[in-house]
Amino acid sequence: MPGGANLTKRHPLRLNVGFLLNKDVGHSRNFDFEESSLLIREDFLISDLHGSARLSRTGQGIYIEGHLQGNIDLECVRCLSEYSQVLSAELNELFDY
Repeated sequence: MPGGANLTKRHPLRLNVGFLLNKDVGHSRNFDFEESSLLIREDFLISDLHGSARLSRTGQGIYIEGHLQGNIDLECVRCLSEYSQVLSAELNELFDY
């Protein structure tokens, strides 16, 4: 990925943001995420994970904003039938240094 950021198959949601530390305040970069499946732990598999994030260099650090969405197959505790649940998360975080 240009600019020094890398998304690896081993850690598909890990970004190397070191290149932003040398940029001027206000510099930003957009990243798109798309994974057909992501195993979080043995019993937690997210499928069709997708989203985007914008990383911005601020005077205090690096600000990230974006969203992620995916699906997880679960079992109803009442009737024991399986169903697919949509998971979504909004990202708004300042990592200061």
